[in-house]
This record gives sequence, structure tokens and C-alpha cells, in this order.
Amino acid sequence: MMNLAKTKKIVLLALIFTLGFTSFAPFLNKAQANEVNLNNEQIDEQKFYEEQLASNPNFNEDLVLVKQQLGTTPQESKVQGRGVIGGTLKAIKNLSPAFRHGGTALSWILKPFSKKSATIAKRNGRKIANAIDKLDSGTKTALENALVKSGVPRSDAKTVVYIIFTII
Repeated sequence: MMNLAKTKKIVLLALIFTLGFTSFAPFLNKAQANEVNLNNEQIDEQKFYEEQLASNPNFNEDLVLVKQQLGTTPQESKVQGRGVIGGTLKAIKNLSPAFRHGGTALSWILKPFSKKSATIAKRNGRKIANAIDKLDSGTKTALENALVKSGVPRSDAKTVVYIIFTII
């Protein structure tokens, strides 16, 4: 039979996991919605092009003339996403409140996996959150340097970077 302390830890872990999952779920839906909106915009542009072509037989020549005057080519006007770095930076920034407000609770979660990382999270929670807030790049080196600048020792910073990129 489980003792009361172990039951409390299991319930606490389940609660924290649920809160963490529900905080990241809206970002997944936004990414899918942005992709759908981008596809809808492309369809709308194609419809506009077809309508203009049907109403004005010289539309293609006019379009080429305008592009020459503006100095744009079709390849330059395509929208490109930031890719993995932008997504990584967003994911790292979303971990900031967990370190700022839940350092002790986060240490309880990390303790079964690594006692060292649990003590680091508990001791440097606010410093880690401040470093994440100031971060402008989603790379390991940038995160490590930001942590060191905010006062976290380099060895602890390397451990925190490993933990964060394992979570992501």
C-alpha cells in the first residue's frame, strides 16, 4: 500500500504535467491555424489573379511593368518562415514562468531524474527566468551565455541548457 507522501507526489506530478501540457497546447493550434491561413491567402491571390486576367486581357503585361518599376521579382516576394530557431526560441521563452514561479515545484519534478538539476532549478530559478526573458536566439550557446550573464555558474548553466533542450 502506498504511503501518503508518495501519493501526494504522484498527484502533484500529474497536476504539473497537465498544467504544462495545457500551456503548450494553444501554441500547437496557432501553428496549424497560421498554416491554414497561409494556404487560404495563396488561394485568394490565385482567384484575384484569375479574375483580373479575365477582366483585363493586358493584365500580365501590366503586372510585369509594375514589378519592373518596383524592382521586385516573384522569388523575392515569397514569405519565408523563421523555421526551427524561431520555434525553439518560443519554446524556451514559454519555460520562463515555470522557472520564475515554480522553482521549488520544478525541483520536485526533476529530483527523481537528477538531484543535481533539481537543486540547480531551485537555487537559480529566478536567474534562469531572467536570462530566458532576455534571450534573443534559440541556440544552446546563446542560452548558456545569457545564463552566465545573469549570474548562474557556467557548470550549472550547461546543466540547465541540457535540461531545457531535453524538455523541448
